[in-house]
Amino acid sequence: MTKAPTTKTPAALNSPARTGDAAKTPGRWRAPVDWRDRLSARTPEGILERIVDGDPLGLRRLVGEVIRKQRRVADGDRVHLRAIACIAHRAISGDGADSPRWIEERVEEALFGVLATERAKLDAAEPPAPKDALAVLAGPLGLDPMDLRRACSALNERPDGERAAFFSLIIDRVDLDAAAASASVTSVELARRARRALDAVIDSMVTGTVESGSEQGREGVGTPTEKAPDGSKLKESKP
Repeated sequence: MTKAPTTKTPAALNSPARTGDAAKTPGRWRAPVDWRDRLSARTPEGILERIVDGDPLGLRRLVGEVIRKQRRVADGDRVHLRAIACIAHRAISGDGADSPRWIEERVEEALFGVLATERAKLDAAEPPAPKDALAVLAGPLGLDPMDLRRACSALNERPDGERAAFFSLIIDRVDLDAAAASASVTSVELARRARRALDAVIDSMVTGTVESGSEQGREGVGTPTEKAPDGSKLKESKP
């Protein structure tokens, strides 16, 4: 059985710390029983008062799960903050919070907004701020912060199948044959997908450019268009 080489994704780029009653339950995220009450305030500020302190909705856990499910590399803390603003904004805008899935969709919306912002900064050749997660992690890894930004964008914009293969074989170190069986493809095909994603990451750092993987890979990584209560822009989600 074949094992892929190990490469760990820095935790700061994916899952923020877990807090709140909803995050204490083992297993996947579940909305707390009072989630409707917490989103029933008449203003975004009122909702923020009910969902920020102590993370009662368990959004930090959900952010980690959504990033993982989407197989993206993103700053989990930034996604979490954007998700809070997005939920508060959407809940009073007529976009009814009718199920826990609605909360998940808002976290997906926040993730795609963060990815769009990262791509815009990359296109503008804007280096990460000194306290940005990318800048903090680049030093210990011996990388230039802009190279790390390009590498993350390059991976995020690959097609779903390539990102899935990359995460399975390189991040999670899943056995090649087992991962291929799970993906319903041959071991050779899965290895090729992971290699294409890895090549894109390496090429982005060597050439200083990011090649768009496909329309599928870039779905959700467009230009944010909507405003959150804090003035930041939010992109409409495509769940």
